[in-house]
Amino acid sequence: MPEDLQGERTEPASPRKRREAREKGQVAKSQDLNTAVILIAALLLLNFCRESLLGGMGSLYRSLLSNLHNMPLDIDTIQVYTGAGAVYLLKLLVPLFIGMIVVGLGVSLLQVGPALSLKALIPNFSRFDPIRGMKKLVSLRGGVKLVMALVKITVVGAILYWTLASKINEIMPTMQLSVGAILEFLFDVCFTIGVRIAVALLIIAILDYAYQRWQHEKDLKMSKREVKEELKRYEGDPNIKQRRMRTQRAILQQRMMHKVSEAEVVITNPTHLAIALEYKRETMSAPRVVAKGAGHMARKIREIAIVHGIPIVEKKPLAQALYKTVEVGMTISPDLYQTLAEILAYVYELEKQAAQTN
Repeated sequence: MPEDLQGERTEPASPRKRREAREKGQVAKSQDLNTAVILIAALLLLNFCRESLLGGMGSLYRSLLSNLHNMPLDIDTIQVYTGAGAVYLLKLLVPLFIGMIVVGLGVSLLQVGPALSLKALIPNFSRFDPIRGMKKLVSLRGGVKLVMALVKITVVGAILYWTLASKINEIMPTMQLSVGAILEFLFDVCFTIGVRIAVALLIIAILDYAYQRWQHEKDLKMSKREVKEELKRYEGDPNIKQRRMRTQRAILQQRMMHKVSEAEVVITNPTHLAIALEYKRETMSAPRVVAKGAGHMARKIREIAIVHGIPIVEKKPLAQALYKTVEVGMTISPDLYQTLAEILAYVYELEKQAAQTN
């Protein structure tokens, strides 16, 4: 439904909508943050493995030069030595690649948590809609992406120029150095450039991540109409729900009132509260509350008790304790046994006297 028909989106997203968006792979994530952190991790790993890498590359370079005069210059020989060199370099860089993969997965996990969405892998051909693509380009999100791209290009270009300009006077003298010294110099220059670019990209990525979080929350917002429709769809119409609850409550009250006729005694407050107790000495270990009520319900319980000749005993503290602590269908707590025993004894005495009179 179009947004103008739904109304302005001013309400925070419901937990259900957040969960559905997460299942579709719609999460706040900055790919630039992954790239920046992976680049920093790669530089740190390169610096840590610096000696072994430079030593291995130096050995490979010297081996090629020493065997150059013994090699026939044909395609097969070049392919063999190129393949052997590539495999040797790959072995040197395997720890670096593993470290970068682990760091990349860790950064993604920190950004979005364990959000594996299979729905995100399903092709969405609406993404190839040229009209929709043009709308994205002129939207706020498209403008931010364009600005970010221009900023990154400008920053990277400026860092390259600044670093190389500061090293220009050191480049020519390296031609007279040994192979190891040349590799050391190139490593230092590349490492300096890499660190400066990585730090700059990390700052930009943090800003991009903050924007992605803000944009994600904005996209998830709901209109008041959407909130109401979601409540109806998943929890039912509130009006119908209230009517159902009233009907259930009425049925329970009718059942409870029917149980009053089976009670042994009704304890009152005297008019505000009424609690009906059932006790069968042969089958029950303690009296049980079969009905209780306040106000109108208390009056109805007393009326039913009078009709069925059930004794009504006024005991304010006991009535309050029973009403507050014992639910319908539950037996009374042991600390009330003594008081109720006295009341039941009184009731049984009344019944005995009535039987003798008759």
